[in-house]
Amino acid sequence: MRKVQVWKLLLLFVFVFCAVSAAGAFEWSKIIDDGDEGYSETSPYGAWRSWSFPGAVNGDWRYLSGLYELPGGPVPRRGKAYWKTTVPVSGSYEVAVHFFHTENRTNDADYFIEDGNGRTHHFVLNQRSLPTGWYVLGTFEWKKNQVSTVILDGTDDDQSDEADAVRWILKEESTESVVPANSLLLGK
Repeated sequence: MRKVQVWKLLLLFVFVFCAVSAAGAFEWSKIIDDGDEGYSETSPYGAWRSWSFPGAVNGDWRYLSGLYELPGGPVPRRGKAYWKTTVPVSGSYEVAVHFFHTENRTNDADYFIEDGNGRTHHFVLNQRSLPTGWYVLGTFEWKKNQVSTVILDGTDDDQSDEADAVRWILKEESTESVVPANSLLLGK
C-alpha cells in the first residue's frame, strides 16, 4: 500500500513540474521598423530619405543615396541608423536585419551590435546582391532590462545604405541569481 502512495506522489510531482515548466516558458520577439519607436538616425545634412515599396517591412524603408548639394558643391550623403529595444528577460536573442534588394545599394552595409557583455560585433552585408529578406546576424546574450542596439553605419563610403527593420527573437531564457552562489553555500 505504501509503495502505491509513493508512486502516486512521484507521478503527481512529475506532472506538476512539467506543467509549471511549460507554463513558465516565455516567448518574446520584437520588430522595430524605420519610423517606429526605437528607431533613430543621424546625418550631417538630413541625408536620409524614404521610399515605399510592398517588399519592405510595412511597405517602406529609409536610405542614403546620391549627393547632397551644398553651396560649395556636392557632398556624399552619410549617416547612421539605430534600432534600440530593452530586452524583457535574461537570455540569448537572435538578431536579424531586413532590407529590400535594389541594384543601387551598397555592397558593404556595416552593421554593429553591442552584446550584453560590452563586446561589439561587426557584420557586412551586400545589399546590392543579396535578395530582399531577413538576414540573421547572430545570437547574443543580454540580461533583463539591458538595451540592445543595432547600428547601420553609412559613413564609410559614397554608396546607398538602406535601413528597413531589425528583429529580436528570444531563443533561450537564462536565469540570473540575485544572491551569489558562494553566499548561498556559506550561509551569508
